[in-house]
Formats: sequence, C-alpha cells, structure tokens
Amino acid sequence: MLLGTHPVEQATDVHVSSSIHLRFSLAMDAATLKRLRLLQRIDDQDVEVEVQYSTDLTHASITVSPRQFLEPNTDYVLTGDAEVRSRAGDRLQLFRLRFQTGNQAVASGNGLVFTVTTVEKLRTPSGKLQLSGPLDITQDVHTGNLYIADFGKQSKFGADGSLVLLRPARSAQ
Repeated sequence: MLLGTHPVEQATDVHVSSSIHLRFSLAMDAATLKRLRLLQRIDDQDVEVEVQYSTDLTHASITVSPRQFLEPNTDYVLTGDAEVRSRAGDRLQLFRLRFQTGNQAVASGNGLVFTVTTVEKLRTPSGKLQLSGPLDITQDVHTGNLYIADFGKQSKFGADGSLVLLRPARSAQ
C-alpha cells in the first residue's frame, strides 16, 4: 500500500529539478519498478519521461528521478499499476500522482537570476539560438548535458539572464 508521496497529489509549483519520492507499507520488488511511469502532458497527449529508480535499504521508500530537468509550468502524472509488486508478491493498488511544475528561476552566486529553459524554446525559425551574451558554459559529465548561462540583460524571459539546457542527442544503436 502507498503510504505517502512527495510531491503530494495535485501539488503545484514543484521545482523542475525534483525527484518523486514514494513510501510503501511493504518492501517493493525492485525488478517491477519499471512499471512506474512518469508522463508529461504535451498538447493534450501524455509523453513518457525517461527516469531512473532507486530504493532505500528497506526497499519501502522509492525515488523516481527524471534523467533531465522537468519542464517549467507543465503537468505531470506518475502512474503505478498492478504489475508493480512487493517483495512478497503483493500487487500494488493502481494510483496516479498528479503535479505541476512552477516557473522557477535559478539564482547564481553573484546575485543574477536565471530562468531555466531548453534550447527548443530559444530557436529562431531559421534554427539559430537566440543568445545575447556574455555566456558561460558548463557540462554535467554524468549526463553529457551542457548548461549555457546567458548573462545578457535583454532576456525575453524577464530575468537578468537565462540558463539553457542542451541535451546530448541519442544515437541509434
């Protein structure tokens, strides 16, 4: 039985870097966790978000971590079905955990505020990026993500700059 969640059902203003935490009354079978699905609502369609799963030592607390930041101001739902089982073989009662991300900004150490966005939102019709500079670029060596901090004062997002996430393309293997 699902005892609690974070975020809670119908939470709003959930941070884009959040993971979902689930607490069960029984130890869960880690092999069945892939049946927990995180869905993002895009243009009236549910699109599955790539996640990874982890448990605590008791296997009763589960963390579902998106592999990328969640999108700002977006509806999400985490679903669990009867194929998710406890270690004793008990089937999980069906559930849906709905929440919405907020429009978060990231503060830098020097007092500037950056709005988190993705490169798709900064492309011109010709495909070029709209960045005004000066820029700072850093890479997450674990995911391959590139983060571009645009310190330009003419941000169309109303902040002092923007923080752009560039995700590596997945190669077909």
